[in-house]
Amino acid sequence: MYKLLIFFVFLSLSSMAQINTPIRNQNSNSIELEKKQSKKVLEREPVEATNAVVSNYEAFTLNVRYLKSELNNLALSSTRKTPTPKQQKQFEAQLKYIKSLDHKSFDYHLLNYQVGNYDFSRIKSLKTAAKIKPLDFTVLKELSAYYYIIDDQKDLSNHLIKIDQQGYFSSDLIAFATNTLLSLPKKSVLVSHGEQDTYPLLIQQKIKNIRSDVEIISLEHLQSEDYRKKLKKQGMKMPNTEIIDTHFFDQFLALNKNHNIVVASTLPKPYLMKVEGIANAGLGFAYESSVKEEYNLNIYHQLMKQAIQTHIDTAKDQKILVNYLPYLFSVRNQMMEIEDQNSVREIELLIYQIGRASNTLGKIKKIMK
Repeated sequence: MYKLLIFFVFLSLSSMAQINTPIRNQNSNSIELEKKQSKKVLEREPVEATNAVVSNYEAFTLNVRYLKSELNNLALSSTRKTPTPKQQKQFEAQLKYIKSLDHKSFDYHLLNYQVGNYDFSRIKSLKTAAKIKPLDFTVLKELSAYYYIIDDQKDLSNHLIKIDQQGYFSSDLIAFATNTLLSLPKKSVLVSHGEQDTYPLLIQQKIKNIRSDVEIISLEHLQSEDYRKKLKKQGMKMPNTEIIDTHFFDQFLALNKNHNIVVASTLPKPYLMKVEGIANAGLGFAYESSVKEEYNLNIYHQLMKQAIQTHIDTAKDQKILVNYLPYLFSVRNQMMEIEDQNSVREIELLIYQIGRASNTLGKIKKIMK
């Protein structure tokens, strides 16, 4: 009953506030919407310039906008990271036309690298884009990923510092990333999803020196063949596929059950729908973990109670607070099992604070009953 309740909480509440789901598009976790978006990509042809209707500049701008939009939709997908073969063909066609219009532009060079899905043979294009716009967020992010994968710690730090100094990520994303790292068992392998959970984690770990013992693996970065090869050399096993999606994720967990894997609570719901044998491990979900049951309770009293309260008190984006609930419910259940009524009342106050702040109090009260 305990594990079923926690899993229910995870699906019904945490998925509502996944960090990787932008507020501007609450439908981005819809599989049906993704199918429709994919169909639109396949049906779209490059907008060509004509003297009568569309100038070269207008055609360039429209095609760049379209391609960026489709790459962004894919990055936000709740089921896959890698484009389908038909999507990839369409992306390449769009890119080819953009190149024909302005092969020296910032947008062409950046998109040429991005369409390669972390193909490092295209790194020259990314570095060319960086010369044109050195502080562009996407450039800094992509270069950070590159240097992270090739283990260039100096350049990685330099680029993460620039991202941090520009304030690209909110204080709430940074706070949750910090608390996630601090909550994990020693030498965990943390699997993150995309931009808004991975980079705050890397900033806190690499720049602020928080929990260097934790290995951070982003599903986004696993598109890189170089990265998969690197992880294999470290003793991890990889599924026999280059498509990074929910099926890859399931296989990856099963193949590496002895590597202390913890899944970030910010992963979209479809990734964990079919996964069995997960349990709370700090602010993440451990897969077939050897983490002792009392771990969550101990770390709560030692650290997380104050850390979560501080975040509640300072939060600007209260929806992010919902991601604490699976962990708090897990600890509450342990307190109830040992009949620590004072601590139960205390943690329920935290839970209710999050409910009021995030407008989920009604659902929380139903679960409490």
